Amino acid sequence: MEKYRHWQQALHSAEKKPAYLMIADLIEAETPTQLHQAWAQIDGALRAPVMAWRGELIGIAAQLEALIDFADEDLPASVESALRTSTADLQSALAGYLDDG
Repeated sequence: MEKYRHWQQALHSAEKKPAYLMIADLIEAETPTQLHQAWAQIDGALRAPVMAWRGELIGIAAQLEALIDFADEDLPASVESALRTSTADLQSALAGYLDDG
């Protein structure tokens, strides 16, 4: 699973927060039971930000899909700009939360 390499590296790093372990359980859950167990473990302080990030990711995915689907249309430049801003904001929020500093 190449796309999870970052998470795997984080899991093997002794300097990372336990939040990495909990997030990895969510990402790697393959069944509804595993997902339920992962949520049960982090039901608390981490659940609210993760749910907010999920909502933001869904919004970003919808914006990106619209850009792709209507690429031949004359969409305002602000649509792409808003997508880039939303993505950068989410990336910053994730990095800030997961930063050990």
